[in-house]
Amino acid sequence: MKKTVLLSIAIASISFASCRKTRTCVCTGTTTVVTTNTNSSGAVVSTQTNSAPNDYTDVVPDIKSSEMSGRRDCMSRTKTFKDVSVNGGITKTDNTTEDNNCTIK
Repeated sequence: MKKTVLLSIAIASISFASCRKTRTCVCTGTTTVVTTNTNSSGAVVSTQTNSAPNDYTDVVPDIKSSEMSGRRDCMSRTKTFKDVSVNGGITKTDNTTEDNNCTIK
């Protein structure tokens, strides 16, 4: 009886330990910033576009070991941000777009 209980506990411990994995989220992408300067009458004074690579790797702790739950934390997505500031009658608008293509490993 004791051997059966101990064997059951050992099997349960091994199965729980093997379910806990850490996955890696690898993303490649580009960040693009379009800056537009307008004067007080709304006329465009200048426009500038800058692009830079946006590659990164994150560790995704995945307690359930399900690849599906890891994918929720490692999604390909496009994010957009807008920042407006006024200085000396010139309105500066930065429109930032981050495109990331992510895969879980």
